[in-house]
Amino acid sequence: MAEIFLAKAPSIQGQPRLVAIKRMHPQLGSDRAAVDMLVQEAKLCMQFDHPAIAQTFELGHHDGIWYFVMEYVDGIDLSALVHIVTTLGERLDPVAVAYIVAAMARGLDHAHTMTGADGKPLGIVHRDVSPQNVLISLRGEVKLIDFGVAKVAAKVEQTIAGVIKGKYAYMSPEQAAAEPLDARSDVFSLGICLFELLTAQGLFRQKENASPFAVLHAVREGAIPPVRRVMPDVAAPLAELVDRCLIRDREKRPQSAAEVADALDAWLAQVAPTFGAKQMAALLAGILADAPERVRGPADEVTPPLPLLDRSSFLQSAYTIVSQVPVARAEPLQTRPDWWPTHRATLQFLAVGAGALVFAAAWTVVAWLVRSGQL
Repeated sequence: MAEIFLAKAPSIQGQPRLVAIKRMHPQLGSDRAAVDMLVQEAKLCMQFDHPAIAQTFELGHHDGIWYFVMEYVDGIDLSALVHIVTTLGERLDPVAVAYIVAAMARGLDHAHTMTGADGKPLGIVHRDVSPQNVLISLRGEVKLIDFGVAKVAAKVEQTIAGVIKGKYAYMSPEQAAAEPLDARSDVFSLGICLFELLTAQGLFRQKENASPFAVLHAVREGAIPPVRRVMPDVAAPLAELVDRCLIRDREKRPQSAAEVADALDAWLAQVAPTFGAKQMAALLAGILADAPERVRGPADEVTPPLPLLDRSSFLQSAYTIVSQVPVARAEPLQTRPDWWPTHRATLQFLAVGAGALVFAAAWTVVAWLVRSGQL
């Protein structure tokens, strides 16, 4: 939906600070639904006040294009970090995994429990909890980003029923089935992240060329092995937590992200009571120092650089664009209608069935011609 740029913002002290600017693609400006989604995202994120959620400072509009200004996190996303570690033939330290996911859970719980001015719950669900949406700063901070597909139950009008959004391999079963969601959907996604970080193996990620339907089917009905069957050395308390988070019946999962965070914090207090941001920063620095240049960023998964914004035509008086921020694993703009992911399986079934009927009819005609001596 948007491009992300690195920019310098003025400050009253005179020393500019770095910020990230998210600007909607110009071609989407005429799409009212897309505009409403971006504006809603900004308004939603500006309400968050938690150290584990990247801040959004400002929402603006310039020359018909919406943008918002966000905290710039100097670091690496969790997906890229895992890529580096696995390329080196290693796994992330379970202590670091627990620290990262506990912070994610605390940030999610902050969002889940937010209320409006009337005191009623906003019903926020992130819907896209995945390693790509977790940033780890060089100072060891963990920051959740991209609540752009979150749903605010009382605020957002759902114009298309059954729309599925988010990354397929990190969805909950109820999200994959396009059912109504609550905070427990994000808990299941946390469980997927925990499973993959502890085992260095994908849970629902299929082959690279797998269709979305195949992934969604795996999420809804595929086998979920106990984590210790995959990696026997995972600590029992962590394994028990992962297995609970990945129960398809949401009533039997942990009922809040705070419950997940409490369990992880309790385990950390026993095995590594002094582990914190300082230790995470040192661990991250060591990983980056050990990694060859070729594995620090998968070049084929980074958006090619686009022309930089011209300061004279955009935010002239407020921000100076420094460069465009590479966005890992960026997906192309949707060219198919919103209902495609939900109905793809049905359409494929009908197409295969129609093909089979045509083939059978042709074969019957040929057989009849052969028997009658006309062929």
